Amino acid sequence: MTGRFTSSEKAGEIVIRDISETGIGVAGPNLGEAGRAMQLEVNGQTVLGEIAWSNGQGAGIRILKGEVSL
Repeated sequence: MTGRFTSSEKAGEIVIRDISETGIGVAGPNLGEAGRAMQLEVNGQTVLGEIAWSNGQGAGIRILKGEVSL
């Protein structure tokens, strides 16, 4: 499944690896550093999140507001 992210500095397409109640695992290049806030649009739903970790090729996004269901 694919989605889109938007932050204060970047925007782009992402690939959703996994979704849980508290977070979303995504693949995508250079999403940013831990702590950066972002908006995610996934499956027609929008959530506010923050990067929990990033390794340059993917990231774990902590959901701060909203929820995503498949």
